[in-house]
Amino acid sequence: MNRSLGGKYTRTAKRGNNFRHSVVIGVLKTIPFQVVDMEFQLVAPANISVPCAYQPCGRLPNLHDQLSEAIIKLPEPRILVGDLNGHHPSWGCPRSDPRGVTLVDIFEKEDIVILNDGVPTYFNEWHTSAIDVSDVSRCFAGKTQWQHGDPDGAMNKRTGIAMVKPFSPRYYSVIRTALKTLQKWYTKRQQQPSQRPAAGRKVLRLLDKGTRKALKARRKALRRIKRLPIEHPDRKDALRNYHESHNQCRQEIRVAKRASWMDFLEGRNSSQSSADLWRQVNALSGKRRMKPLHVQINGEAVSDPAIVADELGSYFADLAAIEKYEDEFKWKAKLSTSSIASFSVSSDAGNSEINQAFSWQELQHTLRCSNGKSAGPDEIGYPLLKRLPTRGQLRMLELFNKLWLTNSYSASWKESLVIPIPKANETIHEVSKFRPIALTCCFAKVLERMVNRRLKHFLEAENLLDHQQHIFRQGYGTPTYFATLGEVLKSAKDSGLHTEIVSLDIL
Repeated sequence: MNRSLGGKYTRTAKRGNNFRHSVVIGVLKTIPFQVVDMEFQLVAPANISVPCAYQPCGRLPNLHDQLSEAIIKLPEPRILVGDLNGHHPSWGCPRSDPRGVTLVDIFEKEDIVILNDGVPTYFNEWHTSAIDVSDVSRCFAGKTQWQHGDPDGAMNKRTGIAMVKPFSPRYYSVIRTALKTLQKWYTKRQQQPSQRPAAGRKVLRLLDKGTRKALKARRKALRRIKRLPIEHPDRKDALRNYHESHNQCRQEIRVAKRASWMDFLEGRNSSQSSADLWRQVNALSGKRRMKPLHVQINGEAVSDPAIVADELGSYFADLAAIEKYEDEFKWKAKLSTSSIASFSVSSDAGNSEINQAFSWQELQHTLRCSNGKSAGPDEIGYPLLKRLPTRGQLRMLELFNKLWLTNSYSASWKESLVIPIPKANETIHEVSKFRPIALTCCFAKVLERMVNRRLKHFLEAENLLDHQQHIFRQGYGTPTYFATLGEVLKSAKDSGLHTEIVSLDIL
């Protein structure tokens, strides 16, 4: 290992009960440090505490108290690295175990930020895992980054090394310049009216029946591979079938493109108008003209964007108005909304977790689960929030906690950008042929997902949900619903009873 690192590091090791339970940490020879013999192997270069720990598998008594006491004794800032043998989604594991939950609880109480980005740090021929955890004090989180490296076989079966290194001053200058540019762009966009985006490329209608059939076969073969585990005996046949379907699909697409091009050339004649010719040429080159939206208002075709927008807004508002429903429905809706408005959780010892400030791990989990590129009225989407530096995400977390703890909500987040979408196989000259899609601010959706996750955990822990509910619950879904239905039918058949089933499709 010393040769693989170029002999530039001073190694300090502490042997455990056996070789596999040993820890080692390397410090550059140019950095002064002091070794402190504790329960952990501790190195403190430049007033930074760097404990390197190993926790063997199995049940460890008083792990929470011992680890908390050892961390408190270390001066800040602290950088804790080690093989903790704990599983939790906060550092990339697909599941969580009691040790992982204990570690996350300790990190939250001691104000420690996890640096892992979810990349596996250990793998062998059968599986991968991310049990090597790197975390740092919150005051030092904005000055460090986590990197996954390859030591070229320096360690047996462990080909990933977690390296924590400080950002260079040049990196800070680049970040500051990028943030200033982003701020100027956002201010300019706020001052100027929104412009129509550039038209995208028009897809040519070149897919015939054979091409669609080949595409369907390829998708079917790909789904079969994803459903089969790696060690399944039928996986090789499924993989071979997918390669054959993929090659057949590519050949069908080539033939369809060639046939479409030949039809285009053969269809050109002297009787064709110049406007039609240029329309098809622009379609081939990726250019197309955005046609204005025409709707029928009082028997007249109107294309003025302001008038069309007002007409669509009035139609959508009438559909969502509570006055349009019957009195019985209004009464039931009032009862439901009143019960939701009066819902509260006391801040006693048993319910203290749901009322606490959000943690760094909760924010990272929510950002990982946030997909899509559509932005709301502020024109800030999920890709921008995910690519914010650590300092920017910490400021965003502080904003969320301030709103959460003060029981307030931004008024601008209550506004939505309503986009009319034409219904399938319908004419678009009537306002009733459109359906609305509301795009809210991504900041608001991130906060709502964090609150929703806590609320579901609280409802599940307190058994406040009906056991017959199978939707919007973790571990439940269509399979559990059909399994329950099968048990009901089997029980009725065995007992000779009559069972009635009512199926509703509520739009």
